[in-house]
Amino acid sequence: MIGKAKAIAHGHNAVRYMTGESANKKHPDKIFHLYSNLMPEGLDSTGIWQVIQNTVARYPRHIKNSVISLVLSPEKQHTKDFSMQDWTDLLKEYLAEFDKLAIYTNDDKVISRPTNLTNSKLESCLHFESESEIPHIHVAVCRIDKDGNLNNDHYIHLRAIWAAQAVDLKRGWKTAEEIHAERVKMVADDCYDVLRDMKQFDLADYFKRIEKKGYSVTARQDSKGEVRGYALILNRCRFKASELSRGLTVSRLCSTWQTLHNEKQKQEQAKRKFQPTTTTPVVTPASKHKRPSEEVQKPKPQPVVKPRDYTKYVPGTAEYRFTGTDNRCFIPEAVLELFETEFDSYEVSNWHTLQDCAVNLFVGYLDAATSIETSGGGGGSSDQSPWDGRKDDEDDLAFARRCVAQAKFIHPVRKKGMSR
Repeated sequence: MIGKAKAIAHGHNAVRYMTGESANKKHPDKIFHLYSNLMPEGLDSTGIWQVIQNTVARYPRHIKNSVISLVLSPEKQHTKDFSMQDWTDLLKEYLAEFDKLAIYTNDDKVISRPTNLTNSKLESCLHFESESEIPHIHVAVCRIDKDGNLNNDHYIHLRAIWAAQAVDLKRGWKTAEEIHAERVKMVADDCYDVLRDMKQFDLADYFKRIEKKGYSVTARQDSKGEVRGYALILNRCRFKASELSRGLTVSRLCSTWQTLHNEKQKQEQAKRKFQPTTTTPVVTPASKHKRPSEEVQKPKPQPVVKPRDYTKYVPGTAEYRFTGTDNRCFIPEAVLELFETEFDSYEVSNWHTLQDCAVNLFVGYLDAATSIETSGGGGGSSDQSPWDGRKDDEDDLAFARRCVAQAKFIHPVRKKGMSR
């Protein structure tokens, strides 16, 4: 079950939407009055709002957000046989759990005292979605309880979640986290099925195939128009690619597709390998009579260590495209994951510059790493740089961490939301 709550100033609009009097509510026939508490019967939205305002006006201090708006949405499978009384009992149980919650510091000092919604003026209605018929309850609660005390709104969104979890546990229902985890697995499986069915990888084709399965796709693009992330939406549930699976992020999709098709080819080869054969071993006369001591021991060839080629895909690598250019390289998946974690696009405003710089350092493009803000990445090397490159015994992740530190030194991190 999902619980949401917030204190609002536009309470009249919320009440009009709740009762179905708003023009934004297309199907008022799917709205049913559920439960009133300490309120006169038969009031319309204007009457409900006036009663709440009269109650708030008696409080000695001005209250901007005079209404607490609650939305309670249980799983449809849990409430398919509910009567109106069952819905009312569920709401009262939820309000009781909500009122039990207080928030403490580590030394048991109360920083947010319990509310008293059960003994406050409120109105509630039961809504059904227009198409999916998913039921949910809307509640408007006055901020002042019947004793004249203020229902505080500290951490109110957390209280709503915790109260829903408490009701789920008491009733033996799956929690919202458990249901979401099941849905994440279902959506991820659909994405992998799409990749398996693709004969060649193309991002636009991948999105089209996903949409045919009933999802809506929202892509996040950078200033150059390149897709850097995406999310799938199904029945108002939003799933980011990074939440579904590491292999389903934009930077790893191509390598994931390649891995899936390589596995398929290996399975087919394994089937052919174990098919029965009727071959007869051939023994030559020379090898038949030669003693072991007479065998000529040929020296084993020493392996030749070749420098890494990051321009070609190999299993275990992921494609990385430099910002604003057609240049690309293939680096280990764990390394790319480290760079994306260190330079998160949701937290760092110059994340693309830092990622390009770190990748350039990793693959050895030193000139591009220091001039990346103008060049956009890719190409060249320089012996004049103080950067000493990779050590002989250094593994990928250790070297990648040094690349991260050097990138931050070359291009200072700019956090989103910070004033400059």
